[in-house]
Formats: sequence, structure tokens, C-alpha cells
Amino acid sequence: MMKRWWHYLVLGIVAWLLFLLWRLPAAVVYEMVLPDTPMPVQLTAVRGTLWEGRAQLQQGQNALANLSWDLSAAWLLAGRVAATLKVNPAEGYIDADVVVPVSGGEIAITDLRGMLPMAAVQQHIKAIPLPLEGELTLKLDELLISAEGRPIAAEGRVVWHKAGLQMGESLALGDLQLTLTTVEKGIEGTIRDSGGPLQINATLHLDENASYQLQGTITPSGSTPESLRSMLSMLGQPDSQGGYPLNLSGRI
Repeated sequence: MMKRWWHYLVLGIVAWLLFLLWRLPAAVVYEMVLPDTPMPVQLTAVRGTLWEGRAQLQQGQNALANLSWDLSAAWLLAGRVAATLKVNPAEGYIDADVVVPVSGGEIAITDLRGMLPMAAVQQHIKAIPLPLEGELTLKLDELLISAEGRPIAAEGRVVWHKAGLQMGESLALGDLQLTLTTVEKGIEGTIRDSGGPLQINATLHLDENASYQLQGTITPSGSTPESLRSMLSMLGQPDSQGGYPLNLSGRI
């Protein structure tokens, strides 16, 4: 009888602790753990619980987006934290399922879907001085990020809809699509146009060290504006088919 009494007492204590953990406010967890963790962005206005909550992503004094999450308790038994994340900036959205090992390591992102205006994306791309137009749609079935923060696997596509440049006038480029796939030594992508003023045929390779190489050709058509043709001449001499060489490399 005594053993049964202790058995029920232990079960009751465990159930009570699990209830407290389930209802643990997210703000309490954040104040206990994350302020001392170096991160490129901070969380403010944290609300809800550890398992289901929302906050605002902020970088310095700049508010970036609203964030909401829904954690899955089942994955904790496997030593992983899994969550469905929804990121909503002022314009656009990003939704994804994310799995992170508790002890650190590779971050697995699946079913990533999103839409962002290129004007917002360009704020984080300093290498392009000209204002960009259109919107970016994301549809990635898989994205694997190393513990060092480098993409090491990807399956899916990214489309730049109604792509355009501002050069005193708006230069429409049509839709441009990047299709990504995982290969033995990194990630490979193909870039194609959809019948705009430029015929684009290019290949992107990203290795495990985050070095990229973009190679291909850009060929003007009969509808290519003269201002755009002048820009292409900066790439070098055209080949026999009128295509200009595209050859870029670097690190992300």
C-alpha cells in the first residue's frame, strides 16, 4: 500500500512539473537564456508560452518582422527542438518547419514558403547598387544549414517575379527562376528566364565552404532596351551568338 501511495505521489509531481513547463512564459525563458547568447537579431515584446508564442525580431533600433512559433514536444524525446515558424515583415511572409539538435549542429529546414518584395531583400544585398523591383517567392522543400551557418543542402526553387531595375527608367526583365538541388560537393542551381528581354542561361555552384561561382551567358533579344544593352557591354565581348559572358565568384 505504501509503495502504491509513493507511486501516485511521484506521478502527481511529474504531471505538475510538466504542466508548469507547458505553461512556462516565453518571456521568462528568453530572459533566462537568450540575452547572453550572441545573435544577429534580438527578440522584443515576447508573448505567449515556450511552446506557442510570438515576438518581434529587431536589429539594433530597427524592427524587422513579427515572429510566431509552435514547438513540438515529441521531438524533444529525440534530443531535438522542432518548431513551425512564421515570420511576417511589414510586407511579405516566410513560413517554415525547423528542426535543431539540442546539443547544437546542423539546422534542418523543410517546407519553406515565402514572398518578399525585392526592395526589402536588397537592403541585405549591398553588392547591387541599382534599385530592384518585383517580388521574390520561395519554395524550398529542404534547406540544411551547418553549425557554422552555411547552407550545405537545398532542394527547391526561388522565383523573381516581375524582375526589374531602376536606371532613371524602369527596365523590366520578366520572371527569373533559380532551381536548386543538392550535389556531392555542395549546392547547384540553374538560372533561367521566362521570355523577357534577356535570355539568361547560367549555373550557380555553392560549395561547403560558402564559396560560390556563377557562370553562364546573357543574350539580348530584339526587345532589349538600348540602356540595358549598354550595361551588358560591361561584361565583355559577346560570343558568336550575341551572348555576353557571366562569370562571378566569391563567398557568401
